[in-house]
Amino acid sequence: MKYLIYILALLLFIGCEEEKDCLEYSENGGLIIREASMGKCYSVLDTSKIFINDTVAYKQLAQLAIDSIQQSLGCAPSPSRPELDFDSLTLLGAKTVAEGCIVSYNRNVTYNNHDNSIAYTLDVHQCGECNEKRISMNWVVIDKIDTISNLKVAIKYY
Repeated sequence: MKYLIYILALLLFIGCEEEKDCLEYSENGGLIIREASMGKCYSVLDTSKIFINDTVAYKQLAQLAIDSIQQSLGCAPSPSRPELDFDSLTLLGAKTVAEGCIVSYNRNVTYNNHDNSIAYTLDVHQCGECNEKRISMNWVVIDKIDTISNLKVAIKYY
């Protein structure tokens, strides 16, 4: 019985250590200035990736919302958005669907001037056994790039 208690305590410690380690993966790199806090009403859109370079497109963002999800979140038909200066910034989003008690993201953005494309790579770390679905648009802000022709997204799940 004594050994059983030690084994259970060890398993609990290892499980907690794995979840703690999961948080260590959260970081942003490359061209990312910061994450954009878009609020719950823009956490799920009817697109897998998006880049916004101007105020007109930003105002139309609500058109990409999924009505049933918006209603379940208690969102207005055209929810407010944080103010962003599109004279100097570009907004990027890439949808991920993960499962876990804790989900952390390692995000990186680069620009390829040969084909004017943005590469947005995400490493998604899923930790814990609670099987909660976590959907995120992974909104980030970079310095304005006027010549973006394509947003390439690569996602790896761990």
